[in-house]
Amino acid sequence: AARTELQGHVGEVLCLAVPQGGAGGAGVPDVCSSGEDGTVRLWDLRCSRATQAIRMPAGEEAAAVCCGGGGEAAWRLFVAVGREARCLDLRRAAASDEEARALAVVPAAAALLREFGERQDDVGHLALSPGGGLLASADDTGVVRVHRVADLAVRSPAPSAPLLAHLEHSSQGAICSASVFLDDRRLATAGLDCGVVVWDVHKRRRERRIVVPPFGDTPAYANPPFVHSLAAQDGVLAAAVGDGTVVFCTADGAGLGRSERHSKRGVDQVAFLETAGGRRMASVGNDGRLLLWRLPDAWWADPPLAPATASPAVLRQPAKRQTKGKGRDKKDKAAAAARQAREEREAEETAARERFRVAEGVEEAAVVAEVAHGRKPNWLCCAGPARAFLADC
Repeated sequence: AARTELQGHVGEVLCLAVPQGGAGGAGVPDVCSSGEDGTVRLWDLRCSRATQAIRMPAGEEAAAVCCGGGGEAAWRLFVAVGREARCLDLRRAAASDEEARALAVVPAAAALLREFGERQDDVGHLALSPGGGLLASADDTGVVRVHRVADLAVRSPAPSAPLLAHLEHSSQGAICSASVFLDDRRLATAGLDCGVVVWDVHKRRRERRIVVPPFGDTPAYANPPFVHSLAAQDGVLAAAVGDGTVVFCTADGAGLGRSERHSKRGVDQVAFLETAGGRRMASVGNDGRLLLWRLPDAWWADPPLAPATASPAVLRQPAKRQTKGKGRDKKDKAAAAARQAREEREAEETAARERFRVAEGVEEAAVVAEVAHGRKPNWLCCAGPARAFLADC
């Protein structure tokens, strides 16, 4: 595989984004990157160099970036810095030809279009809807906010970006590490609670929660698998799991299968490729290997498994009538509650394992190529049929 290195950041490259809908052009960057040096850099692949650099406030790192959309929206750049998500207008940050040759660093304040309000904890992930009209921002408390951003690039001065939905990925406050729009209405989120949640953001309603079971015989409550990354294509979801596997399912809850453990250090990122000759996906693990996958067309035409049903609940036994002076003490009640919670988790885990078990003779996802990248990745994104971008140390 041909390999090109885009050099310019000082220190690690933390995250990447390609313009929504494909390649850049006409002044729109081909790819955006954020680094430990506190800058977001915009790259032109024709000359393999950065054409703009935007310094974040106080030199803070941007933990996530996303950009693009149709028409005027192509100039929008969304960044997650600390506890805030912000929208920048790249036209305001555009440098002159002379400055571009010297790569002048422009302060983010000069390009600021809109701030979306401070959160309780750091914002770690951003996602744009396919039409570019909605922005989802997930923070480390498990809260996901969805803002309407369609008007941000077409009106001046910039209007407010009204909050459409306030979603809680986990009631336990688990980190929400990944989010992806399935369409302009549905959003999928995932994180530390070993589950993928599908939302109807317009109704502010959770449609379903898909439990990701641990690999092998490890109990979920002992070591819950962290979902690091989500990718979606035409209703099919792929989840990169911290136990070294990739899990596949439909947005309707049907399990499509689970890969073998391809990385003992965990799969960090997944991304679908846009190809005309069959469905493809790329994944990268913390062992530095980039894998290319061939996916069954039947997943989209006729999913082989029926949609998942709700996990069977553990029947609660009716409380026995207590006689006076013989009631349980607080320790007995706490032990009974803990035992019941464990039984419910085990039942949910059993149902999840059955959901992702593939019937004999059914085609599964297969690795068709491997590239030894050699370094730990921080981010993966894909553009076009055969181009993958990796951010690493």
